[in-house]
Amino acid sequence: SRVCDPGKFYSLSLDSSRVIAGRLTRKLVLRPRDTLRLAHFVHVDVQTGMALAMVTAEPGGKVLERFEFAAIRYGELPPSNGVAADAASIARGRGVIPGYFMVSENTEQGVFVVSDGWATASVFVEPLPPSAPSGEGAVIDGATLTYTRGTRVGSSGVLISVLGEVPVVTARLLADAVRSAEQGP
Repeated sequence: SRVCDPGKFYSLSLDSSRVIAGRLTRKLVLRPRDTLRLAHFVHVDVQTGMALAMVTAEPGGKVLERFEFAAIRYGELPPSNGVAADAASIARGRGVIPGYFMVSENTEQGVFVVSDGWATASVFVEPLPPSAPSGEGAVIDGATLTYTRGTRVGSSGVLISVLGEVPVVTARLLADAVRSAEQGP
């Protein structure tokens, strides 16, 4: 009954151990099973499960983004407030494109958030100014993609923006999903 199940969309494996920030870690490898996702290599603290280092890469292996803690000190954990249970109920959203599901939506403000259980993208929809041309553009900064598409729907237009750690093909499919919803059946 889990909608967002990373094992469906990524090949998961645990790899070698390494010390990061003075803590023993295991490398969790998430290799995408399709072209709609990026690869992730996460060094997880063996004792706490905290991600201490992460590399995000294209499926071909080109590194897009990397971070690693040099030092870390843990404090006391706050009491649990049930947030994880709330997140699990939100993840039961409807499918948007293959493997990505709606986790948050505010139609009044023209924004929704999708996830495959690991990667997340925010989609913003706003009126296209009458003088603006139709077209698309994308900027990739590290692993973060910003994609915009101006498109005509009937006599008016919409500007669709996608922001997230997803490939361009995924952003295009998300924009198509918005356009399909705007146009109706």
